[in-house]
Amino acid sequence: MLLKRRASAKHVAMGGVLLALCVVLVYLSSLAPSGKIALLALASFLTGILLLETGPGFAATYCLAASALLLVLVQNKIAVVPYIFFFSGYGIVKYYLEKRRPDGAPAVSRWMEYLLKYLMFHGALGISLLFGIFITAGGLETVKTAWNSLPAGLPRAGAILVLELAFLAYDFAYSVFMDFYQRRIRRRISL
Repeated sequence: MLLKRRASAKHVAMGGVLLALCVVLVYLSSLAPSGKIALLALASFLTGILLLETGPGFAATYCLAASALLLVLVQNKIAVVPYIFFFSGYGIVKYYLEKRRPDGAPAVSRWMEYLLKYLMFHGALGISLLFGIFITAGGLETVKTAWNSLPAGLPRAGAILVLELAFLAYDFAYSVFMDFYQRRIRRRISL
């Protein structure tokens, strides 16, 4: 019982430290003139660390706590929307989609895994866009202005393709970071 309580206290302490770091990264992304997505991606890696150390239940609680805390602390709510609807929970979705069955076989096929990831990405993108429309003072006009400000040589479908390629790069970077954490960092820290 005492050992379980110690592990639980360590999980809570780690969650608190990672939550504070997450708030700092998302807050910086709301202030930064560029590199916003990179800071949000770094903040999302923290969910993956917590997922590895504590499991999906604690990581999901962390995502909810981070989202609530960010809504309270970060003044620029638009900067928080992508984190809440996509980046915070992506690690948990990725965990379940890439999880292996006891016999070592993947839980879902690689094709189905990427289809579901892209559905999540596009769903989160759509929800973020709708939420952004309702939250901004300009509403739909602000979104139209941003869409129309894309470079003239870039077709609108090209913009979506660029976002999908960026998502693919993010998914790969997430995997590389989690592998690096497991192989190099995790064994050097005592939890």
